[in-house]
Amino acid sequence: MKNLSTLLCLLCILGGVSSGCKKDSEEKEGNGDNRYLYQEKTLSIEHASFTNAVYFNNNIMSIVLKATEVSNEIQLLFYKSPVTIPQGTFTYMDNAAAGYDPAKHFSGGYVKTDISKSDEIRSGTVVITKTGDNYNLKINAVTSKGLVEGSYTGKINER
Repeated sequence: MKNLSTLLCLLCILGGVSSGCKKDSEEKEGNGDNRYLYQEKTLSIEHASFTNAVYFNNNIMSIVLKATEVSNEIQLLFYKSPVTIPQGTFTYMDNAAAGYDPAKHFSGGYVKTDISKSDEIRSGTVVITKTGDNYNLKINAVTSKGLVEGSYTGKINER
């Protein structure tokens, strides 16, 4: 009887460990190619999210690609965007410029490198496509401190 109790305890422990591991892997989104390179450092992207805010009667979409390292992320801003995640090829243009078109441009963002440090995006291109429930983002942008290149494939959840 003692051996049966021990066996049941072991099975419960193994069941708990395996279900815990499964849950962790299910919470990760996208795939292993989700990463970006900035200042000679490659960072894995853990997840992506978006928010909408209305500012002076204009919708502003923010897409954040959160790295696995604490306080590292990329934020992309789309001024006068629709309330859904935009799709297409977008080049950087200041949203105050006369030629700014939300169907063609993104209005910047930043690359956060520390809890209190971020570098503003000043030029570049962002490509966003959607296949099923997953989005594909390709980033090729420039900050005052250099080039940021990256890609993400997976869900983008609303914050």
